[in-house]
Amino acid sequence: MSAWLQTITGRAFHFDAPVVETAHLVSEVAIVLATVPRFGGHTQQPYSVAMHSVLCAEAALVCFDDRELAAFCLLHDAHETWTGDITRPMQGALIDRMAMGAPVDPTATQMVAAARAAHLKLCLRSLQADIDRQVFAAAGLDPARHAVHAERIKEIDVRALRTERDHLMLPAPMPWDAPIETVEPLPVAEGHAFFDKTVWEAELRFTDALNRFCPAFHHAAD
Repeated sequence: MSAWLQTITGRAFHFDAPVVETAHLVSEVAIVLATVPRFGGHTQQPYSVAMHSVLCAEAALVCFDDRELAAFCLLHDAHETWTGDITRPMQGALIDRMAMGAPVDPTATQMVAAARAAHLKLCLRSLQADIDRQVFAAAGLDPARHAVHAERIKEIDVRALRTERDHLMLPAPMPWDAPIETVEPLPVAEGHAFFDKTVWEAELRFTDALNRFCPAFHHAAD
């Protein structure tokens, strides 16, 4: 595997051996996530992955009073700095298309096509997980602790999706998946504006959250 990406700081980011240092959480993650749109940009006003991440982190603190959980929530989409945001519907559509078999690939039986689709999903998750471990360590977190919080991170992420949809999008033309339609929206911290946030403001909000929640930044301040 030789795929690499030139980052905003001018370095080469190798997907087979990702390197993320503490400084990159500010110089790359905060800046890039502030420009990556949620929902593929299909919102009534611009809203970034950086603001989504801050929403999740602040909700984790309000709902569970857990600063470590808040830090993991802040960084749960940080890999999108280098992978981009492949929306959930697009991931699902891609996997479904691969699983179709013959209509897409005449050489594939249904069983082979399903296996390829499952393998694609595993590869995507594996690439993201490799980057996540680097990100967590750079933030001063123990990557192994992520598993402890995984279910709550997933819960907060789905509740954030519901909350953001209700604030940012037009009424849905048809129901979304059941977990999104039935889940309770998140409490929104005072000052968390869904509108009128510039890229610069989103970057500042994310950087401020790094300073509040991530141990590596506490140590740097000391």
